[in-house]
Amino acid sequence: MGALVAESKTAGDCGGCSGGAWQATRDQERQIELELAKNQPLVSEQQPLWSLVEEYCSEQAAVYRQKAVQLHQKYATIRRVRGDGNCFYRAFAFACLERIASEKAKLDRFCLVTASWKERLIKLGFSAMTTEDFHDTFMELLSEVDKGMTMEELIARFNVQCNSDYVVAFMRLVTAGYLLENSDSFQAFIDGDRSLKDYCEQEVEPMGRKCDHVCIAALTKALGKL
Repeated sequence: MGALVAESKTAGDCGGCSGGAWQATRDQERQIELELAKNQPLVSEQQPLWSLVEEYCSEQAAVYRQKAVQLHQKYATIRRVRGDGNCFYRAFAFACLERIASEKAKLDRFCLVTASWKERLIKLGFSAMTTEDFHDTFMELLSEVDKGMTMEELIARFNVQCNSDYVVAFMRLVTAGYLLENSDSFQAFIDGDRSLKDYCEQEVEPMGRKCDHVCIAALTKALGKL
């Protein structure tokens, strides 16, 4: 299986902006988002990984080029994922399904773990209606994969915005749920005086919020090793 690369080209942070400056920055971000939507699919077809190495050809990108070369030693291809703030969750979900699609035992185990999250999330206080909606939609997708959905069909499904967003939303809920279930292990990694609950509500659950190392660790542990 190839690696997945999220391409992020969002505008810089504007924490101190106000009024016209803030609006100008938001307009710029919106324009970038529109350009990305026009030119970059949510999940691409496989491409030679060496194409990533070739992109980092400038002296300023030497560190990234070295990392790309290291990836090329392990993987032959990549799929590019649109860098819209949801890219890790989308990439993770697609990579899981791509890997387990042809391995029945892994697919069955993944389905069992995923199915358990509906009751776990509701028990944690998440909206039953919202949780069931996102959970059941993802389980339907897993059922289609189990019945032989082709890779072309899976890619097409992920490239429909509403379908992809449902997958991302469920991945975000699972991430938040795992963090709250294991608050003693993660609270120390939350910056500032925020509680883990506040962090989840502000950084994990909302669409478009970029993923950090805390979220990466939580989601990978929540759904287990494939």
